Amino acid sequence: LFSVILVAMMLPGPLVIICFYKEIQAMHLLNNYLTLIVPTISNCFAVFFYKQFIDGALPNELIEAAVMDGCGELRIFHSIVLALVVPALVTQGVMTFIGSWNSYLTPLIILNDKKKFTLPLMIATVRDSTHADYGAQYVGMLISIIPMVIVFCFSSKIIMEKISIGAAVKG
Repeated sequence: LFSVILVAMMLPGPLVIICFYKEIQAMHLLNNYLTLIVPTISNCFAVFFYKQFIDGALPNELIEAAVMDGCGELRIFHSIVLALVVPALVTQGVMTFIGSWNSYLTPLIILNDKKKFTLPLMIATVRDSTHADYGAQYVGMLISIIPMVIVFCFSSKIIMEKISIGAAVKG
């Protein structure tokens, strides 16, 4: 199953964009923000990243000790695994947010109404073939960076705290 995920990661995004558009059109979800959010939540890289993180950060002895203490599967998952995987969850959340925020191709294909354009699309529409308003482009770029900096500032504190806790568990 993991090899299927790796093969899916190797497919370039523009290769499947026509199929993606046809599916979205069949579901009548064109020109909808939900279409931009849902596909980014479930991506192959996240599965790969989580598996690799868990393989490195979660020793089998810890799970075995929890089983010996009488913990069930759900208790082990909620009490031990999630506590140690928080840095990976936050890191993947930041990477997904930045990738979605900067996405250009998917909103260009999905959104038709100029009132619903994302910021990268708005920045691109400021310029045409004969004239480019560089001032407006630079202001748009500055505005587009602000949410990413805010997300990074809040998440970096969580990542550093939890990584140091995970290092203490490894001993």
